[in-house]
Amino acid sequence: MRVALSLQRHRFGRPVVVAGLLHDVVEDCDVDLAVIRERFGDVAAALVDLVTEREKSRPWRARKQAAIERLPSFSPDGAALKAADAVDNLRSMLVDHARVGDELWQRFNAPPADQAWYYRAVHDGIAAHIGDHALARELGQTVAEFEGVVRYAG
Repeated sequence: MRVALSLQRHRFGRPVVVAGLLHDVVEDCDVDLAVIRERFGDVAAALVDLVTEREKSRPWRARKQAAIERLPSFSPDGAALKAADAVDNLRSMLVDHARVGDELWQRFNAPPADQAWYYRAVHDGIAAHIGDHALARELGQTVAEFEGVVRYAG
């Protein structure tokens, strides 16, 4: 919900906001992309497809590197969706870190420095698409805050 609200706050159109609401359902809820296309349209489905992580059986670093390498092919709307998702993920980690400290890192398949690498690379790829858009700046600020926490982790 927070991803969709962020996209709405940044004045993206209805299909982008809908994609923000549904961005994780294909990989997390076993919902077929055809259902999204049928109920919410081609644009929303294409955006969800764009950010859906494939091949969950591959190692974390390989999956994330593949995601970064796909960023140049994203449309500006796709880049915005990825940015809003990244901001939400980072903020969730920052809130949880404030609550549980370095115990947070045990939840992930990669150490904090690798998480910081990934989100910095996402930011750089997003900024190449949407430039100085407020959402890209928000992502950059959130990545910097996260990097500060990671610098002092464990």
